[in-house]
Amino acid sequence: GVEFTGELKDFVEQDASKYWPNLLPFIRIKVVEASDRVLMQFESSMQATAVDDLMKRPTRPGMEALHEDYVQVLLKSAVAEVTSSEISLKDGTVVPYGIAVWAAGIGPLPITLSLRDQIGEEQQDPDARGRLVVDRWLRVQGTDGAILSMGDCTYIKDYSLPATAQVAAQQGAYLGRQLSKEVDYSEVVPTRKADTLNFIDSMRRKKFAKPFQFLNLGILAYTGSSNALAQVEVGSKTVEQSGNIGWLAWRSVYLAKQVSFRNQAMVAFDWMKTALFGRDLTRF
Repeated sequence: GVEFTGELKDFVEQDASKYWPNLLPFIRIKVVEASDRVLMQFESSMQATAVDDLMKRPTRPGMEALHEDYVQVLLKSAVAEVTSSEISLKDGTVVPYGIAVWAAGIGPLPITLSLRDQIGEEQQDPDARGRLVVDRWLRVQGTDGAILSMGDCTYIKDYSLPATAQVAAQQGAYLGRQLSKEVDYSEVVPTRKADTLNFIDSMRRKKFAKPFQFLNLGILAYTGSSNALAQVEVGSKTVEQSGNIGWLAWRSVYLAKQVSFRNQAMVAFDWMKTALFGRDLTRF
């Protein structure tokens, strides 16, 4: 929700202000958050910076028509009901709206709940909250290694992980490596077949498959107006960057994570085109 709001704020201030300046006085953006903070995975100082960035009023010419607090972050504001034109909060506040975007979490899919019910008792962990309980090798408990699971639908007992794409990507890569080694998941500790061991692994007796280990590469969040948050763990220390430096880190990481040089070139070109000419809008 924070990153979407940052992008929407940019759209209003950079593009809507050019093409529809007469609509600026009527624009309101409200971020509704049930807890007392945003971006839970960040340190508290970074969370406060995110709120400040979102609510910062633009100072460049042409922005005078925007309402003084046209972007608001409503903390401790749990949603009770959403109708076609209003959002009712649990404290009794009613927020009228034209467009509502749901950016919060969702419940587990029916296939996940159905599988949990079919497996039975070994999946009845209250901390899982509808997710599949798996072990450190990502085997669904109660299936004798016949089913593997990864991503947001999984819960590793005593090994809490954030529900992020970074975790899912590392789990996917891990499972891909293990499956290519023809690991036998029916054993208590998954083992590799003898004919898949190379000479070095045989000498080192690397017969057993390693459990999944998450490597925290840091978290990033865009907060609008070329500002972003970057939080990276280096050993026992946490390195934090915000503002334009955080934005440079955010863009660099996203460009580097593209799957091919072709995609990197296309993304870089889109960024440059937007900076020079604005967003490509359809106008009637």
